[in-house]
Amino acid sequence: MNPMANKGVIYRDSALSMKTKVQILIAGSVRVMRNISPLLTQRRKHVQHFIDKMQNSGYNIKERKQIYVKAKLKYDKMVSEDKNERTPMYRHKE
Repeated sequence: MNPMANKGVIYRDSALSMKTKVQILIAGSVRVMRNISPLLTQRRKHVQHFIDKMQNSGYNIKERKQIYVKAKLKYDKMVSEDKNERTPMYRHKE
């Protein structure tokens, strides 16, 4: 990790609504899940690192679990739609 990188995500005490913060964190979690191959053993480590960043930003365990579960459901839906050839998970090179 870059030594200048922020050790947190959007802070729980920020002025945004909780609904907005949750949506931002779910999108961030899904981004981490999409960008790491499911075949790599380090995938879990990167997801856990994102969850640790949420803890550093003031989110309690219940909130972190809720965000992870929603992100995992969203990611699993993306994977199944990609397998069923409805919606590609990644853009084609063209």
